[in-house]
Amino acid sequence: MLHVYDALKAAGLQSKLILQIHDELTFIIPEDRLKEAVAFIRACMEEKPFPEFDLPLIAEASAGPTFGMMEELED
Repeated sequence: MLHVYDALKAAGLQSKLILQIHDELTFIIPEDRLKEAVAFIRACMEEKPFPEFDLPLIAEASAGPTFGMMEELED
């Protein structure tokens, strides 16, 4: 999770990690950077932690103006 935080800052995507609950991360992302930031975050989250790790990691994403209005984003 820290890797995502540091990578977002380095990439300059103007996104803020505001909440982590277990393996779920919540960000504030400007609407005009949403597609780019989600693709970047997914790539970070789906990266294998070590070469021998052979299970697929699948990151899902949702977006909306409030938690109650979030809708799942497709690839």
